[in-house]
Amino acid sequence: MSTTSHGKTAPLAAYITWLVLLSAVAYIIEATNTGGYCNFPEYLWRPLPDGTERKWLNRAIYKGNSETWTRRKEVVVLRRKIVVSLVSREPCGETTNSTGSPDICYRTQVLFTYRCLAEEATDKFRVVIQRDKKDEFTCLKLKRRDTHVVQLWAARKNEVNEDSLCHEEALKRDPWPWISSRLDEWQPIPLTGGFDFGAHIEGRKTKLCRKQWRPSRVESDCVLGDGVRFFFPDERCSIFENVELEQRLHCWGSWEEDDFRFVILSRSSQKPQYTLRLPKTTENRRDVVGALYYSPLCPLKGSGKPPSDVLFVQLHMRRSDNGACYDESEMCAQFARQGRCTNSALYKYANHCKKSCGRFSHLVPSVRAECHFPSDYLGHWLLYDSMRSEHVTIGEGQVTFSLLGNFICKSKHWEKNHYKLLSVYQNGCRPRYTCAHFRRDSNRVLLFRLSKSSLVDRSFELCKFEDDATPLDGRVSSKALKILLPQEKTQFDSCGVDGAVNVHAVLGDSHPRRGSLSDLSQASGCQPRPELSLSVDARDLPETLAWRCAAYVELQPGRNVLITATETYGKSTNQCWLVFTDDEGRWKKASLLNRPQCGTTKDFDSASEADTGVIGLTVVNYMTSCDHPKPAAVTPTPTPVARPRTPATTPRQVTSTPSATTWSDILIMTIDNHEKYQRRSGGSRPKAPKLTITGGATVCLPTTLVQLAMLCLIVLLTSR
Repeated sequence: MSTTSHGKTAPLAAYITWLVLLSAVAYIIEATNTGGYCNFPEYLWRPLPDGTERKWLNRAIYKGNSETWTRRKEVVVLRRKIVVSLVSREPCGETTNSTGSPDICYRTQVLFTYRCLAEEATDKFRVVIQRDKKDEFTCLKLKRRDTHVVQLWAARKNEVNEDSLCHEEALKRDPWPWISSRLDEWQPIPLTGGFDFGAHIEGRKTKLCRKQWRPSRVESDCVLGDGVRFFFPDERCSIFENVELEQRLHCWGSWEEDDFRFVILSRSSQKPQYTLRLPKTTENRRDVVGALYYSPLCPLKGSGKPPSDVLFVQLHMRRSDNGACYDESEMCAQFARQGRCTNSALYKYANHCKKSCGRFSHLVPSVRAECHFPSDYLGHWLLYDSMRSEHVTIGEGQVTFSLLGNFICKSKHWEKNHYKLLSVYQNGCRPRYTCAHFRRDSNRVLLFRLSKSSLVDRSFELCKFEDDATPLDGRVSSKALKILLPQEKTQFDSCGVDGAVNVHAVLGDSHPRRGSLSDLSQASGCQPRPELSLSVDARDLPETLAWRCAAYVELQPGRNVLITATETYGKSTNQCWLVFTDDEGRWKKASLLNRPQCGTTKDFDSASEADTGVIGLTVVNYMTSCDHPKPAAVTPTPTPVARPRTPATTPRQVTSTPSATTWSDILIMTIDNHEKYQRRSGGSRPKAPKLTITGGATVCLPTTLVQLAMLCLIVLLTSR
């Protein structure tokens, strides 16, 4: 009996042995062809929002304090390898362009390639360096400092792949971070307020522009998204080449490290060029000493001295006086005693010494309200934009934004609903003037927009409404009117369904599908929760979408707005739904729009005529219990809801992500726009699922097309 059994299992064991060996060979071939055995973090190689390849810049060298770079490294990260190239910028020989200046040529040279061998620990990767047919080994530690900034630690290169390469003591910090080549979203600046400063070139004791009595100034994010603005009393005081009196810089990212805070900056629409190094704590400090580097370099040593080919200046900053009545210089009191407030040109001294020359009160703006808003503007409102939410309070003579701050009403246009507003700060920022336009909608919402702010009172010439430049894109000042929702009609952390419903769902440009919608929690006894889940039958492929509910607003009987939020790669994005209900408040129809704001009468009238949103829902009936289909393992990051696009191209993704590679990895799943389903898990290669065969043999199931082909070949051969 045992002999017969052994005779039957021997061929099976042989087949299994061959299968294991061939699978191992296929795995090695695949790893070699794709560049390695492990994956680098997805944030390094994930394409930009428009689908273009993501590049990282490193070691960019600029000419002095100009915006002209001479050489830099460009880093392209694939899943399993990193390609590092050197790009040089130089004149093209004797050729010249139409302006008479030499044409510029760019030369690119691939320096080396990192191939991922193994993920040692969190953020550590053992790699092989391939350069000029010579392989060396090292270990990389990658730390994401911000969305656009990554810092690198590396071990010394070694001809042998030693275990000690990834020990913490073997890793050395690179003072040159990797910075994304494109700024695709706004970044806040950790330093807020206004400072007077003196500049010392390369650490010299002699201050730049020491004979000018008015100091240079720097203001940081006085208005949300304003960036860092440098002001110079004289063009000879400028610390930037070809800049006379003002220079604005935008933030690419910031972080704290040891005793310092680093901020990466650039000029408008330019590549990252500057690093501002500050003490870790600047809040409530009057005097701050920082350094501005003219290349994106982040030294940690106390002196902060950079390499000889990088210029830097030391900034000795003192926080400016608060309010609207201030002196720009300590010499103002002396000038007032000398009678210069009246004996000289009015704006030469009095306009810069408002506190000492106080008798000229017309030069100091009053902080009292001088106009009032209509009664139907007054109250508490909510602003939900694409990536922020804000409380807005309108009183008789002022508007207060929870993020933008306080605005005092100074005057109203005689014909239009335009208001000149004044902002006064207590952090050293100078007063600013802004124009606001309000309009009341019949659907209980209030529309508004803000102009760009100005340090000078230009009356209603301020009322030129334009979108902020990229990457703000209209987040603060805007051309279009924004929607304020009434807070008193709002249920926070509510989806408004209060049950489970069967629906007909239209996703993008697809045909209606059956599905179920619910905001109930089975775990807590069918109680409503601030999470909305939609399960849809999609061509025999179940699909579940989920949103976090931020606010449900009743605007008029039967007309409601639902604000939801999703997280994609750690960033929260708001969406807006139009919800039609019956007399009892039960959902009848809803549309998820491809924009973060909605709620006007026009929005509801358009939605009632046709399904214009990303998702359109028609309620069939309410369920009597919460035994509706339970959402399948929704992973919060990335959220399965597509980013707002035109309805015809909105992708739909399966939300359940397998913890290990499964047979579904070789399927091409087509939903709506026929996108290829791709597994998003980063890090090291997951283990293949195993199959236990009767008799105790265990084999790994195929996880690639190559391995599947090998298996099919074995099956064909053994079946003969």
